[in-house]
Amino acid sequence: MAITLGLARQGGFNGWASARSVLGTLVFLALSFTIGRRLVFKTIRLTNDHFVSEAAVASAIMVVLGTMALITHLIGVATVLGAFVAGILVGQSPILTKEIDGQIRGITAGFFMPVFFGAAGLQTNLTILRNPRFVLLTGAMLLIASIGKTAGAFTGGWFGGLRSREAVALAAGLNARGSTEVIVGTIGLSMGVLSQDIFTMIVTTALVTTLLMPPTLRWALRRLPVEWEEKKRLEQEAFEKKGFVPSMERVLLMVDESPSGKLATRLAGLLAGRHNMPVTVLSLPTNGGQDAPEDTADALIKSLREVVLGAAEQAGQSENAARLAGWPSTSTSRSAAWPRKATRKRRSGRRQIESGAA
Repeated sequence: MAITLGLARQGGFNGWASARSVLGTLVFLALSFTIGRRLVFKTIRLTNDHFVSEAAVASAIMVVLGTMALITHLIGVATVLGAFVAGILVGQSPILTKEIDGQIRGITAGFFMPVFFGAAGLQTNLTILRNPRFVLLTGAMLLIASIGKTAGAFTGGWFGGLRSREAVALAAGLNARGSTEVIVGTIGLSMGVLSQDIFTMIVTTALVTTLLMPPTLRWALRRLPVEWEEKKRLEQEAFEKKGFVPSMERVLLMVDESPSGKLATRLAGLLAGRHNMPVTVLSLPTNGGQDAPEDTADALIKSLREVVLGAAEQAGQSENAARLAGWPSTSTSRSAAWPRKATRKRRSGRRQIESGAA
């Protein structure tokens, strides 16, 4: 795509300009997936740590997208490449929680997508399909695009070790043309490389293949039996959804330098690493390599007790939580009176039995 756009901008073949575009693209990709990855992760982490609202993280992600799109524009490549690479790096960030992901998806689906597809629709002229010649050209483009993509996907799946039915399902799922073709067509139309008629045929091909993908994929999946490994994976996912671990987004761990603290840190890392959750470790102060001071430990226990009892009181189970935690109850008069009431009941019952026996 970099070579094609470079040739289109120059109106002909220019070896130096094409080599510069290709070289700039390779350098951009190499720096993005090495140094850029760390910078993006660090930017999102610092924004998340220093701002209370999660809207700041979404704003920082938008700044990253715009910056990388601008870099690709400066090196003579389409801005979609920079935005695409930025999306990959942002999606790999461990700080990307469900709330932040939902905000970004909301901005994209509520603003950017309607504006983009609306602008693309305004540039589409479907009245050309009244001409039988354009209908035949559109059908030929649709046929060539479908055969080329399904054949390539089927061949790749076959050489990748998939069975024929699995390769057919893969080809059916990959046959859809989404926003990528519309983006490339919009860029070509804005540069004057494509006419409005060809752009309309490209948009029609993308629309038809996208609409055909769900029924063809369902047909292919009905012919595909569920393997034992896939069934086990689905059962495992259904089981994990019922637990509390998938609903967690971050893990806060307070440990010291003792062997128990190191073991807890390793266990938390194993638990969080499987679900791609970030872990924040707070190191407790130590006294000459010994255990933490008593005042620090007492303060920690007191704060944990307040948190547990506060949550239990909201649920109406403060007494049960206090007894399970081994702490004294918050209502001393009630807890002190409870044994006396039980003793009176046992004594009255004993007297009734003795009088009945007499």
